[in-house]
Amino acid sequence: MLNYHKSSIVALLETHMQDHAYLKDEFGFSNLAQSPAQGISGGIALLWKEKDIKLEQVAVTNQEIHSIVQVHPNTSTWLLSIVYAKNDLHARSILWDNLRSIYDQIKLPWLIGGDFNEITASNEKYGGLSINNNRTDHFIKCINYCNLVDLGYTGSKYTWSNNQRLANRILE
Repeated sequence: MLNYHKSSIVALLETHMQDHAYLKDEFGFSNLAQSPAQGISGGIALLWKEKDIKLEQVAVTNQEIHSIVQVHPNTSTWLLSIVYAKNDLHARSILWDNLRSIYDQIKLPWLIGGDFNEITASNEKYGGLSINNNRTDHFIKCINYCNLVDLGYTGSKYTWSNNQRLANRILE
């Protein structure tokens, strides 16, 4: 896929890896930002080609990587956030607080990609336990606070990708 699409930036989620350094060379990228897995869960890697993209890391936690991006030769910058949310409610609350803080501090166009492991409505859930309105409410409040828009998902509803979300702040 990397050769076919000739990607200049790639995010990998739930890698289960402590160190992603070898992926940089293996996949032909010049730079890496990473959040190591904790035990056998999580792990985020953000890889990019310096000849195409200038990327400045803003913050990294075990659930997120935030970076300011400039695509050459453009001079405009934007904020890229890659998220892999933990299933633990307390950890997820920390993530929502972090996103609010990033929103308050950085006033740039914002693209968020990743897996929030949360839904906003019962029609996004297939099987299992009933929707937890308290958890959903916290997620919706974070989305609204940060002026994010869910760009939706297309594809098989029975893949893990159905939980992936992409959101973009609407600029005034």
